[in-house]
Amino acid sequence: MHAVIITFNTSVSPESLEEPFRSFADALLSVDGYVSTVWLNDGETFGGSYVFESEEAANAYLESDLVAGLTANDAFDDVEARTFAVIDDLTAVTARTTVAT
Repeated sequence: MHAVIITFNTSVSPESLEEPFRSFADALLSVDGYVSTVWLNDGETFGGSYVFESEEAANAYLESDLVAGLTANDAFDDVEARTFAVIDDLTAVTARTTVAT
């Protein structure tokens, strides 16, 4: 597996972002090799930690229209994306199939 972490800053309220983020989340479900996302927020910084089946799938996501739309959005500043190899054996020990809300 492979992980992508994308962060960006915005002054847009979380309430105003809820619907666009939900649409983005729905679109993620059709991305080849997509596994899951953990959504991130720390004040004006938002982002996500995305897991993909392979490095190729992660790189294809980074080159996708979804990410291009994110980076081109004038409401988002300081967009950063990093990729990471997932340590599969340790992840298997700690991964849970559901996220508590």
